[in-house]
Amino acid sequence: MDLLTGPLCGHHDHVSPSEVTFDGLGDDLRVNATVKDQHGNVMSNDTITWTASDRGIATVSSSGLVTAVGPGTSTVTASAGSASGTAAVTVTQTPTSLELSDTVIHFYSVGDTPSQATVRDKNQNPINDSPIAGATSDASVAGVFSRWPYSIIGVGSATITVTVESLKAEARVTIALGESITAGQIHSCGLMVTGTAYCWGSNGGDNSVTAQVVTVPFQPQSVAGIPGDRYPLEKAIPVG
Repeated sequence: MDLLTGPLCGHHDHVSPSEVTFDGLGDDLRVNATVKDQHGNVMSNDTITWTASDRGIATVSSSGLVTAVGPGTSTVTASAGSASGTAAVTVTQTPTSLELSDTVIHFYSVGDTPSQATVRDKNQNPINDSPIAGATSDASVAGVFSRWPYSIIGVGSATITVTVESLKAEARVTIALGESITAGQIHSCGLMVTGTAYCWGSNGGDNSVTAQVVTVPFQPQSVAGIPGDRYPLEKAIPVG
């Protein structure tokens, strides 16, 4: 495709720049330039040099292959002797996919969520600063404001709907505040790899009462140099 439709004149600059638009990073297109003398004769032996004004937006090879690198506008110039011609290049990223880092989410405290929404173009390149709109099925549970991520407000369940142009993605959010329990005066707590937390203790003779008590098998282990069988565990209380 000849983007430099005007001639590159050997003795006169008489060009009509053309424009090309890319809608995804990584797209490429070859541009062609023809050098002619003042009589309109093609000067096929002239060497054409290609340059790009902003290589962060588009690059051009020595054979005129233009490649989209980043969003914005740039100019590709073909030069041969004193003659030159240009092509205006515009690079955009059209959203073609939208995905959430989590679609089923459980929280135990209020605040902003770590969930991420990723928008990509047709070549699977992330689109930065893409305008993301959100909606919630229950504003008393999860709030969506003019920014992302959304915020957890109260206890319950809600569906978060995220849209970018015609794309849509949903996440189901459940919020349950952690239960406060008493594990006794002498106790320890630990976190399992599954994400469940446990506390255990002997109540230390303080007559404390636990909200939940679950007996679990205990295998004596040494912790910080103390033999594990010196302090056998009597109770295990799940807290999550």
